[in-house]
Amino acid sequence: MSKADADTPKKRLQRAIEHAHEEKHRPWSAISLALFGRLSAGHFSAPPDEQAKELQRLRQEDEQRAREYAESIKTPAGRARAANEATTLYGEPLIDGPIGRAFEAFWLDPADPSDWRSLLLNLSHVLFPEPAPPGRKQEWTAERYFRLLCEIDDLAAQFPSSRNKRFEHIAQKEGNRSPDAIEKRVAVLKAAYERAQNPKLNSWLDNQLDRLAFLYDPPLQPTPEWKKSVAKKYIEVFFRARRDVNSGENSK
Repeated sequence: MSKADADTPKKRLQRAIEHAHEEKHRPWSAISLALFGRLSAGHFSAPPDEQAKELQRLRQEDEQRAREYAESIKTPAGRARAANEATTLYGEPLIDGPIGRAFEAFWLDPADPSDWRSLLLNLSHVLFPEPAPPGRKQEWTAERYFRLLCEIDDLAAQFPSSRNKRFEHIAQKEGNRSPDAIEKRVAVLKAAYERAQNPKLNSWLDNQLDRLAFLYDPPLQPTPEWKKSVAKKYIEVFFRARRDVNSGENSK
């Protein structure tokens, strides 16, 4: 299979979006999956006019449920009930299986309502990032900043006393061979590393600090000044926890 034919996550996402658009604009979209779940084999062996009447009845029931639901979520109690049902996993493999795996991948708890928002934020930033500005391709995205922070931290064991050696190692791994090329690339990496620790320039870090502020009791207002004051300490604590997790995984 060629690279162009590969079934990539991006292509699967595009198909899912196209399917959602088709469902939204089909004239019979009001007939939900629940309707088909209520049809038995006997319905399809009945005469055509009886099939039509039964489908019409079920469709009317379905539409009535939709109207009642729309009204119910206008009240605080109805909205709370709907939110609880929507954020509860019932163990259905085809539906809940992928959601459960997503929670596990991000180390989140589906029993915690706030973690549902965290999961949605994480997936949204990956699948629907800010469009790149026109012109030259941007080298230092939020993902690239995060990867640089990870690389520098991962090399701490190999070069514990010299961060400069870590930058040189990355530069050489990228294909730079001459001393002049390595020196220039190290300068670029160092500048990027400083920017990666600035929440104004690194949206990953900015989002992490927003989440941190929300965890305070009561939640903090994450001002730019507050973010700047805690950014480097947060990175230190985050990567210390990351090392502990990786160490635990490797010891199994």
